[in-house]
Amino acid sequence: MKRAIGVAAFILFFAIPAHAQAGSSSSARPTQSGGGGGGGFGGGGGTGPLPARPPAHFKMSAVTGSAASFIPSGYLPFDRAVAEGQAILDAQKKTPAEAAAATSIVPKPHSKVAVVQDADGDPIVIKQ
Repeated sequence: MKRAIGVAAFILFFAIPAHAQAGSSSSARPTQSGGGGGGGFGGGGGTGPLPARPPAHFKMSAVTGSAASFIPSGYLPFDRAVAEGQAILDAQKKTPAEAAAATSIVPKPHSKVAVVQDADGDPIVIKQ
């Protein structure tokens, strides 16, 4: 018995907000839900004028040529594409010694300012 009352109270609690959505007040915007009587929840639909919006203008561009003259520039058969990618990877492989030498040659960026502390612990900005 308690379970049935609990379920009924649960359904009633969640049915109240749904009932509030069904009605429409006179201050609400008229619905545009089709023609004739009874379209949608808002009463008779189509009671107001359509909103004034400027017509859509789509930007168009001209394209010359034909579908037969189009050749994609990046197309390769799968086997050739895999072989080309593997060749690029093989060319990029370096031994650890070569990688260390390449990174030691690259100049390191130097900062233009340094922040140090004075005797009291306050920061001081020094331009380098």
